[in-house]
Amino acid sequence: MSQENLPLIGFDNEKDTLIATYFELGFKYQEILAFLATIHEWPMSLVQLKRNLKRLGLGRRSLYKDSFQSVTEAVQFELRGTGKDLGYRSMHDRITKIHKLVTDRETVRVILNYLDPEGVQCRRQRRLRRREYYTRGPNDLWHIDGWDKLKPYGFCVHGGIDGYSRRIIWLEVASTNNDPYVVCSYFANAILKINGLPNVVRADRGTENTNIAQMQTFLRGANNDNRGMLNTSFLYGRSTSNQRIESWWSKFGSMGMTTWIEHFKELTGQGIIDTSNNLDIECCRYCYMHVLKLELDKIKMLWNTHYIRASRHHGCPSGRPDVMYYMPDRSGGVECMHAVEQTEINVLTNALTAEPSVCNDNNKELFDILMAEGNRQAADNLNDAADNLVYLLDVLESNLSHDNY
Repeated sequence: MSQENLPLIGFDNEKDTLIATYFELGFKYQEILAFLATIHEWPMSLVQLKRNLKRLGLGRRSLYKDSFQSVTEAVQFELRGTGKDLGYRSMHDRITKIHKLVTDRETVRVILNYLDPEGVQCRRQRRLRRREYYTRGPNDLWHIDGWDKLKPYGFCVHGGIDGYSRRIIWLEVASTNNDPYVVCSYFANAILKINGLPNVVRADRGTENTNIAQMQTFLRGANNDNRGMLNTSFLYGRSTSNQRIESWWSKFGSMGMTTWIEHFKELTGQGIIDTSNNLDIECCRYCYMHVLKLELDKIKMLWNTHYIRASRHHGCPSGRPDVMYYMPDRSGGVECMHAVEQTEINVLTNALTAEPSVCNDNNKELFDILMAEGNRQAADNLNDAADNLVYLLDVLESNLSHDNY
């Protein structure tokens, strides 16, 4: 601790100020003596220190305690701010070091138990006091984000989820989820299907979201909508604030995607594919993309039709996502979709979207020829896709070796 960072308490004598400061910061007697001797070059005996503390009216025994009312008011002040997350030990530190009141931990514990019983109970059960998520109904708020666990192997997943019903709006995979034109195509297809726009779309500040932001904002503003005109129909924020989709990605892994990750790790570990070799990645995309799309469609269907149990949190209705999305009145919600002309969507679709590709067109043409020569069919499961991958890599390697020879 540097001397210039010490708060001044107002004593005329500099030594008294230092003693009082260290004392009120909670240091023990021996620690205060060590600071005075080492940093300030003022050696002092324990007896001298105690005598000075008594002269300054500083002490931690009951004789020196501040009134119960003063401590209660200080705790109330802290509870109105960030202090509501503190236990009694941390609260005691604030009361003594910031408010400079003398009291014991037991007094603070009793006051906290009386003023904030709910917070005490949450901390006792080691539970976080979570913010409540609230939306009025389906299409009030869509959350969108990418999932990159398979990106090293050439597969970029992107998803959108409705905040109210937790229905998956889209779950797609392509060779990229960073291209704003490809990502916007998912959004355009989704709003074409429902013939309308969500009230708000939430995403992080990635460049892949720029075209969706333009489309959402323009279409809302074109209909003289206040949010669209004020550019608040698309919200940027940190990933931690995009809670619906971020929370769902954690479930996504346990719905079969962990098997995919382990599968590709095994192929890499066996030396079958090299993730730094672009041709290997292209072969992976060619062999697995269709299988992965089937898997994502299956996951989306299973999720949208499964039953979500009731939650103790307000704003989180229970039921099946499809039912809550299409029949919000059954769960107390209201439809929040904004109607939009399909011609307007089509115009922007032509300008702001691009069809996602499986792999490079030239590579795909080559792979098609090699698969036909080997009398092989497109796979519909992981094992067949792996067989096709090994076949293609072997043929390509033998051809390259022959050319080099």
